[in-house]
Amino acid sequence: MKKWGLVYDPSQEALQTPDEFLSLVRRQPRAVQDNGVWIVVTDPDAYGEQEKELLTDVETLCRKEKIVLFVARAADLPHGWKRVE
Repeated sequence: MKKWGLVYDPSQEALQTPDEFLSLVRRQPRAVQDNGVWIVVTDPDAYGEQEKELLTDVETLCRKEKIVLFVARAADLPHGWKRVE
C-alpha cells in the first residue's frame, strides 16, 4: 500500500511532512524554485485529517519561506489555479 501525502514522482515515496516538502523544494534548481510549487487536490471530502493538516502546514511554510504556491482542485483545471497568499 502506498503512503498518503504529496506525490511529485510516482516512483518516489509521498511527502508526509512540511520538512520533507521543503527539502524537496530546496533541492530543485533556482529556475524551478522561482516557478513556484503547484499542487492539485481532489474533492476535499476525500482527504483525512492528517492530509488536510499537511496541506495547511505546507501553505503556512510557503508563506514563511516565501515560496510561491498555487493550489487547484482537479475538477477545476485548467482554470482553477489559486495563488496561496
